[in-house]
Amino acid sequence: MHAASGRADNFDETANRRGMQRRTHAAATRAALLSLLVAATAAPALALPANGIVAALLKDGQFADCAAKSKTSRAAYVAKAFTLEPVRLHDGKRVVVATGADACVCAAQNCPTLVLLAQSGGRYRTVLSDWAIAARVTPDGYADLSAHDTAAVSNRTLYRWNGTRYAIVKSERVDLRSGAVRPMSVALAFAPGTSSATRTGTAALGFGDTYTLRARAGQVLALSLTTPGGKPFGHALLLRGTDTLVADAGARWRGTLPATGDYAIAVEGDGESLAPYRLTVTIR
Repeated sequence: MHAASGRADNFDETANRRGMQRRTHAAATRAALLSLLVAATAAPALALPANGIVAALLKDGQFADCAAKSKTSRAAYVAKAFTLEPVRLHDGKRVVVATGADACVCAAQNCPTLVLLAQSGGRYRTVLSDWAIAARVTPDGYADLSAHDTAAVSNRTLYRWNGTRYAIVKSERVDLRSGAVRPMSVALAFAPGTSSATRTGTAALGFGDTYTLRARAGQVLALSLTTPGGKPFGHALLLRGTDTLVADAGARWRGTLPATGDYAIAVEGDGESLAPYRLTVTIR
């Protein structure tokens, strides 16, 4: 009787010990899995950019203000607010492509894109600065940037490295509804001995043509926008000077120019589809 009781006690003790071991092992397994999960989901520490890159980017007042508001170090903010991609150009020069990735530095869908050229002493110089929704900078010296103008229109600019900076090779607008592609602007020239010129094209809401001309202060400019049949066209004739909007008119406008300089005449339609127009420009 006592021997059976002893065997039962030993069995219970062994069972308890094995149960405790299983529980301990299970707890250790859960802890290990939790540790792995935390390690996998934890954000990696951001590598801080070189001081020269930080200094070059934060020369821009808006970026500097964003860094000040972030309540972190300048370098830590640049690491958070920009993606930085090094590129070695075909001539051996080193650049860093900085693309905005923070709401404070971006505007709607477009974000700043800057190309910084490495200098001696760890300094950097900005050799391209623009806004884009997508950018591609390649070692062969080209930079291709696309930006949204509106939901229906995008701007596309191609730059080429000239040894000291990036210069614009081609700049155009794309109507996403029709697929039409237009240059950003076209110079308007008058035939010798004339003061009037006529241009034809097509335009839709938010998408048309922009014509540029140089004029003197005090000259009188007249604009007339019609359909090929002679009826008034569209609803937008914009006339911009170098820094100001001179006129926002309908199908016709006439006025005295306030300053000597370059002027841009933008033609825009009033429908979603491209429609033909006829623009007459007279200057005296």
